[in-house]
Amino acid sequence: MRYALPHPSYQRPTIQEALCEIHFTRAAQSKWSPNRPSDILNLLKDTYPDFETQTEPTFQVSIGPEGALLPVAGPPRFKLKFARGDSPFILQLTEGNFTINTLTPYPGWARLRAEFERVWPLLAGIILPASVTRIGLRYINRIVRKGASEVPGYWLKASDHIPMALLTSNPKYLVRLELRPTHTDRTLVTISHDQTNPVEPFGSLMFDIDRISETPLAPEIGVLSTIIESLHEDIWKIFVDAKNERLESLLKGEARESAA
Repeated sequence: MRYALPHPSYQRPTIQEALCEIHFTRAAQSKWSPNRPSDILNLLKDTYPDFETQTEPTFQVSIGPEGALLPVAGPPRFKLKFARGDSPFILQLTEGNFTINTLTPYPGWARLRAEFERVWPLLAGIILPASVTRIGLRYINRIVRKGASEVPGYWLKASDHIPMALLTSNPKYLVRLELRPTHTDRTLVTISHDQTNPVEPFGSLMFDIDRISETPLAPEIGVLSTIIESLHEDIWKIFVDAKNERLESLLKGEARESAA
């Protein structure tokens, strides 16, 4: 690992959602298709018995009159979704894309990584991926605001990814940073004021960290596990560098003050 940082288990994590996403190409001999899910259903029926099929619209671009680019509806994309009532994990599979995600309560990185390492080889035996073209790991933190005067600096401090000007911003703020540490790596950090939940009179602070590797890889689990562990370390360091003492206290389950 590149960072010798501790990974405590917090009593009150602020993680609303965590997900790992794999983009892959299929081998020429692969006959699997998401519109024929029977093999996957049989594979997962004991551990993920809740299944649904969804369709997503797709769009293509065509050249219209006078050279204008026009969106044209393409064939729908099938998505397979697997869950279990007593499990924190959700699996989603489409043509060329696999996602494992977890909502609140967050079960911890060790369990999320272990479930990915268990499920991916099983799925790979059916879908026969030829290569992995992209791996993304994303953590979305949500902190409910308790007062109209609660600025981002109430929870965060300036860092390499958090601008000083954000800390004293009034509500309705939005900062999005996209960096490329290498030609095949991306880091996206978004801090925003979310007001979509009607039961939150002051909204929430959203702290969204997304790390992406676009290095072509063999689909073996050992190779992928090494990459996602590295992405997790990067995300953890960004979070550690940005949280202040008040957020640390909140994570530990200590009583919070009101900023009203």
